[in-house]
Amino acid sequence: MAKHLVEAIKMLLVLHQGGAGEVVEILHFMAAVAADHALVHRLEQGEEFLERDRHLGGAQLMEEMLEHGPSPAGVPKLACLARPGKRTWRLALLSGSIAVMDRRLHDEDFYLWTQEQAEALRREGGRAGGSNAIDWELVAEEVGDLGISERNRAFSLIRQILAHFYKLAWTLREEPKAHWRSEVRAFRQDLRDTMTSAIREKAEQALEGLHAQAVERIEEAFAAEEPAAPRDASLRWTLAQVLSEADDPIR
Repeated sequence: MAKHLVEAIKMLLVLHQGGAGEVVEILHFMAAVAADHALVHRLEQGEEFLERDRHLGGAQLMEEMLEHGPSPAGVPKLACLARPGKRTWRLALLSGSIAVMDRRLHDEDFYLWTQEQAEALRREGGRAGGSNAIDWELVAEEVGDLGISERNRAFSLIRQILAHFYKLAWTLREEPKAHWRSEVRAFRQDLRDTMTSAIREKAEQALEGLHAQAVERIEEAFAAEEPAAPRDASLRWTLAQVLSEADDPIR
């Protein structure tokens, strides 16, 4: 049961671009799902409903999906709710009542949203009277890992940019510089797509270590290629420079 539950939550968190363009999301874990295998099955079939008829709106199909079969005992019938002016639909169950969650944090800082949701799941797991059918810690880890993967991707891109800064600063050759600058620009584009306020704060804290890791990754190979070139491993750049927001090292 726990395995199916984790997969259902991961599916619904990310979720799905329907044929009509609606995105179906669940912004809070529904504890009541664990008590009803039929409801879990209906949630897992959400994508099948969306795929079945591309001419119907995603929300309409989700309503159809959830209307079939009884709700868990004591739990209100779930319904699809829309925020006026947006083609985004979401399901939420809070303390046994239906609510629309504020999705701004989800949209603006997915990493922070996943960490807060993971903590909320852990608190729910520790609450007296909570469901014992759910491995709360495992589900919380799965949700949190979605955001951590985004943070790790940002850190990897920063390391690659810093490694190129070192190579550009150390090399005595002109020939590879244009290629390295082009790669930095490509890494920056990907980094901007990944960066959020919370990830940026973590990156600032980790920047010294990221410099050291960048040097470690390239120093041996660089020394073999250009043994006569001086290598100053003490060079440092700010995150603003990494993002080309100030004093761009590749200009």
